[in-house]
Amino acid sequence: MLPLQQDAIGQATTFWERNGDAVESLGVYAGGILAYALIVNLFYQHISKRVMFAGKTVDGRVRVGGPARGFLYLMLFPLVSFLFFLLLSLSLLFLGGDQQTPQQVITLSFAVVAAVRIAAYFSEATSHDVAKMLPLGLLGVILVQAEFQSITESVRQLGDFFDHADLVALYFAVVVVLEYVLRSVYLLLHLSRNPRPPRAAS
Repeated sequence: MLPLQQDAIGQATTFWERNGDAVESLGVYAGGILAYALIVNLFYQHISKRVMFAGKTVDGRVRVGGPARGFLYLMLFPLVSFLFFLLLSLSLLFLGGDQQTPQQVITLSFAVVAAVRIAAYFSEATSHDVAKMLPLGLLGVILVQAEFQSITESVRQLGDFFDHADLVALYFAVVVVLEYVLRSVYLLLHLSRNPRPPRAAS
């Protein structure tokens, strides 16, 4: 190997020894922020819509539903809402650590889910903002404070929620029942204004 090549390799090795940890940290943080943002985007696109899992007409403007989409909504809403709750809970644990009790994290997370679904029946724009801005706002606080615990520890604390399974089940039932009541009231009001079956029912 030529001396020039050896010198170049030596310089590269020295550079990595000095800065390798910093470069790895940059990659980990960038990947974590990107993954979190994509997950939030995936969930809020569904949880904040009044007509969940609905399609669109040919012109791309009017969302429509049908028996199949209605069944999909009935089956998947509980799953989506619970996964959104887990996302919020993990974010709060990652941010707050031991500063918040499991009861507080559970209550706040389900309160956000309920607020998002209530807002969806009055203002979808507001529902979008709440579902998107709160999780991303938590990310902003984490980045500014730079004081957080590891994902492993956060997941471990999330497992402690099994000690409060009755509270989780209660709040989850309230959210699901609230959603179906809101949906029923909305459909009844829609039918009272339009005798024909609404195409937007889902």
